[in-house]
Amino acid sequence: AEILLSKVIPYFIVGIGGLFLCLFAARFIFEVPIEGSLTVIIGSSCIYLLTALGAGLWISGITKNQFLASQLVIISFLPSVMLSGFVFDLRNVPSAISAVSYVLPPTYFMELIRASFLSGTDAVTVLKDVSILAGYAFLFFFFVTRALKKTLEKK
Repeated sequence: AEILLSKVIPYFIVGIGGLFLCLFAARFIFEVPIEGSLTVIIGSSCIYLLTALGAGLWISGITKNQFLASQLVIISFLPSVMLSGFVFDLRNVPSAISAVSYVLPPTYFMELIRASFLSGTDAVTVLKDVSILAGYAFLFFFFVTRALKKTLEKK
């Protein structure tokens, strides 16, 4: 647990810092109105950040070297962004591609962020998407605990 926390906490803090910079820029520089709850935006971003950190730790735990881990992350990042609804509206893609997109965690995060910024938050959507993201985070961290072989020795 100590090793896992020591790997997650610094990146989580950096990610939260980036979140606040993006929220500041969106609101005050680009004047994007935030119609929904700021609490939902921050909370869902924290859960998604844990999901992404868990996925990254799992990839680094199952690979033998840093180069292979970075290649796997790059290979998985592009489809995640393209199929999450960030680039293309998922209502305009073929149904087979849309089905694949709903296996990826960023799709649910994009639904939450889009709803929170543009129209406010629907409780049913928030609960569904946050539950799915939390399930992914739990699943990835479960896999991480199985993949990491290192332990701390007690003295």
